[in-house]
Amino acid sequence: MTGNVLSWKQALAMGYAPRQYEYLHGSLPVDPFIAVLDFKIWAQKVLAINGYFTLEDGGQKIQLSVYLSAEQTYRIGKDQIDFFRCQTGCRYLLQTKISKTGKLILNDITPVQ
Repeated sequence: MTGNVLSWKQALAMGYAPRQYEYLHGSLPVDPFIAVLDFKIWAQKVLAINGYFTLEDGGQKIQLSVYLSAEQTYRIGKDQIDFFRCQTGCRYLLQTKISKTGKLILNDITPVQ
């Protein structure tokens, strides 16, 4: 299984700054929006991939998580896009939702040209 998800140490060594990305749902957009996927990191405490995005409108840096499904994949949305394989440096239309635990998570992702 190949993908482009980094460890925390790999991301820092490559010059990424994950702490600059907001993740508290009160400060993140809920409506559909377009953003560039900057990089992805394996979550440390749960089975998830954290995506680090820069919003096209305004440049806000945000973090959204995609959790491992019951089917053991990181597929999301109506088209079942495999977030594990999503290319970084590309634009995506994102939709979010609030999880049962109150965290804002990525609900749908569509590549945008």
